[in-house]
Amino acid sequence: MLLSEVKDAGDLTVIREGAFDSLGFLDLDEPNMLVCWYDEDFLEMLLGNKDVTCVITREAFVDRVPDHLGVALAERPMWALFAIHEYLIQKRYYWTDFDTEVAPDAVIHPTASIAPKNVRIGSGSTIMPNATILEHTIIGKNVWIGPGTVVAAAGFHFEHAEDKLVPIPHAGGVKIEDNVAMLANVCISKHLFGGFTEIGEYTALDNLVNVAHNVRIGKRCIIAAGAAVSGNCRIEDDVYIGPNATLTNSIAIGEKTQIALGMTITRNVPAGTSYIRLADRASK
Repeated sequence: MLLSEVKDAGDLTVIREGAFDSLGFLDLDEPNMLVCWYDEDFLEMLLGNKDVTCVITREAFVDRVPDHLGVALAERPMWALFAIHEYLIQKRYYWTDFDTEVAPDAVIHPTASIAPKNVRIGSGSTIMPNATILEHTIIGKNVWIGPGTVVAAAGFHFEHAEDKLVPIPHAGGVKIEDNVAMLANVCISKHLFGGFTEIGEYTALDNLVNVAHNVRIGKRCIIAAGAAVSGNCRIEDDVYIGPNATLTNSIAIGEKTQIALGMTITRNVPAGTSYIRLADRASK
């Protein structure tokens, strides 16, 4: 899609035409993104994100946008991006509807709720009592969804608009790869834009785990009871996250990292880091 095709929806002035396939933030990695940039502190993020193809910004920043990017002006770039987002939702840009597809050998408890459209459930998967599988969910083979778990709930994103808090609608989905296990009362939020919150194969989520929108979790991860993974996080393969640990938004956790129970992680963690060993040494 071209910037000129959405200029009216976002009240944009197009300075340099450009094409995009998805919307996003500067800390996301969706393909060919249209993003907003309104704060000079985030220039490094803009320059370093190779998935950005178009930018909505302010007039004062135009000369600093790289020449290969499409660029448009808006008085309030973030709200222009959200206006375009809502326009694309109305135009059904993000998703092509289909009737829900459940593999013949999948086991669905009678009290589970499965949306009648836009859900796929693979062979050998089990959906336990009172679980809720909402639209825009793709579930692989041999997946276990425990009692009371909710998949593809709307994520938590509100913005201030004068004296109000305005919810931003979520249009994406959740993709759960093969052999994932989720126990009771897990909540997985769908992607804000058109992509997927993703859970990698053989990953296990304990009771009461919360995974926010736009998160990507790798393979063979273990996330223990009560842990909270905030929006836009990237967790690589073979990571352990202990009970009641919290990851703040937009951080990356390297492969084979171990995070101790109750920890709050506020910055990127290099691969192979073990906070469990550090905690053990500190207690001696």
